[in-house]
Amino acid sequence: MAYKLVEQFCGKSQATTIACSPGEYQEDLKVSKHAVEVDNGINIEQLQEFIDATDASKIDLMRSL
Repeated sequence: MAYKLVEQFCGKSQATTIACSPGEYQEDLKVSKHAVEVDNGINIEQLQEFIDATDASKIDLMRSL
């Protein structure tokens, strides 16, 4: 309930609320036009594809930094 009050307050200002799921984003849109969705999950398959396509020497260089 407290979150809803904060979101309603922010919705009346120019503040942007950040939603972490499609459902939360839809709820945010009920109180504010200034809402964005940033999914907080990691797609393991896409991550593995990225790792497989990345030059191993660059990964080793990043680890050493």
